Amino acid sequence: MTDLTRRVGRADLHIHTAASDGTASVTSVLDRAIELGLDVIAITDHERIDAALAGRALAQDRGLPLEVVVGEEVTTLGGHLLALGLRRPVRSYRSLRSTIAEIHDQGALAIPAPV
Repeated sequence: MTDLTRRVGRADLHIHTAASDGTASVTSVLDRAIELGLDVIAITDHERIDAALAGRALAQDRGLPLEVVVGEEVTTLGGHLLALGLRRPVRSYRSLRSTIAEIHDQGALAIPAPV
């Protein structure tokens, strides 16, 4: 039986900032993640990764005990996808299949976004 009391880490992998339709700044997101005791967050603004890149750099510069995954919520012709672990933005408004392929070409993960 698995020891369910052993902590393996806490994460929130779908966070928007004021750069898209969120309300908090990148700094506020990082501060709140630390306050909540999160180990990993993914900043996944709609159709952009600039805030995620800034969040990762800021967390590293501040020496925060927090990993920031560069992500994006990508709009496809078949719905929204979370792209996690990106190096560059993903083109939007294409087929689900071609969008997933582009995400995977970066070595990133594609996950259907909750509605």
